[in-house]
Amino acid sequence: MLWMADCEECLPQQYAYGTESRLCQSGVVLLLSLLIMVPLMSLGISTLESSILEEKMASNIQDRSRAFHAAEAALKAAESWLERRSVPPQASEIGEAAVWKRDDLPSAPRDGLWWHAHGVAVEIDQTLSQPPRYIIEEYSLTIQEGESVESMIGIYRIHALGVGRRATTQVRIQRVITLEYGAAVRNLD
Repeated sequence: MLWMADCEECLPQQYAYGTESRLCQSGVVLLLSLLIMVPLMSLGISTLESSILEEKMASNIQDRSRAFHAAEAALKAAESWLERRSVPPQASEIGEAAVWKRDDLPSAPRDGLWWHAHGVAVEIDQTLSQPPRYIIEEYSLTIQEGESVESMIGIYRIHALGVGRRATTQVRIQRVITLEYGAAVRNLD
């Protein structure tokens, strides 16, 4: 604000005491308020962008967690399937009956089409883009002989694939388990 007594364009101002003065406005307040508003507005925009990015990151973490839990459920389903059997499953070169021989499993069963064609689906959650799947790889199967019992020890590696709500969110996990089958009593005659 500038005080200019002899400015003809200035409007008269009436004060409380009845005196009249002329006040000229040159827009300095407007300019100062704009100079303050521009950084505040850019700060607000960057804060908004940051919160949107954080929300996307949280959504990705949540989807990955869903996929991980789905893969865990597939591992547990495969373990349960193996444990319920009274005899070891028959492993094959092409994974029939969900069990592959150790050296016949492709070194990297990776894409979704391969898993869809060869993996065993486990129904757990309808919110996932596809059900989790598992395959079982037989590492070794040995006969253990004792004094009066005979049993088989199977070592298996379970591969599981879990997928989140988005098909691009995939988690693959593995677990190796050892199971004993049989324990049949031998005839000592």
